[in-house]
Amino acid sequence: MGAKSTENLLGEIKEAKNTGELRKYLSENKEDMNGDLRYHLADLLYEKDKSRKDVKEKGGLGDYADQIFSGLRRPSRDKLIRVILGLELDIDGAQELLRLAGQKALDPRGRRDAVILSCINGRMSGADTDLRLDKLGFEPLE
Repeated sequence: MGAKSTENLLGEIKEAKNTGELRKYLSENKEDMNGDLRYHLADLLYEKDKSRKDVKEKGGLGDYADQIFSGLRRPSRDKLIRVILGLELDIDGAQELLRLAGQKALDPRGRRDAVILSCINGRMSGADTDLRLDKLGFEPLE
């Protein structure tokens, strides 16, 4: 199937009545948007009523967050996990964001991933997640 015209895409946006429909549009048209995460991340910031600063501080990202949110950098899996922690996503939201970014989902059978999943579930910060990982003998998030 060929690329949709700008007029067709605009029509779909106008018909989106809620965030879920808009998210579906963004997911379906990610090739048209060069697979850019920034649209999904902007939607999550709005949905969670958080600022980039909130996410940077809670996730422990520093200035790297600005590059992720502006689309200048594709985050590694660990950096994306820091974004997840900063946004305080639940486990399902975390897995969805990882999938949309083309990253491997967190696997509860993996010991390090199990620790990270528990931190996401507990709405822990990036710093607290690093401490828990360290205490259990795992590498902290990059």
